[in-house]
Amino acid sequence: MNNPPNLGQLGNSGTEYTLEELALHTKSITRLTMDFGINTCKLCKVKDQSEWQVTEFDDSWSFLCGACGLKLSEKLNKNE
Repeated sequence: MNNPPNLGQLGNSGTEYTLEELALHTKSITRLTMDFGINTCKLCKVKDQSEWQVTEFDDSWSFLCGACGLKLSEKLNKNE
């Protein structure tokens, strides 16, 4: 499938990161307020209820489970 030139890639880019690596690539992290269903967590790869969305500096985004989202959020807050 060919994407139109201005359409960015949605979802998981396929790149595997550790928590530290993802923190270095994170532009923003948002706690979800709507139900986005069951998705695969970018960090731990568990299929679970999505609780967080992480956006990287290249504007790609992925979902995180509750535990991984909390860990990333706390790590980013420590680095501020």
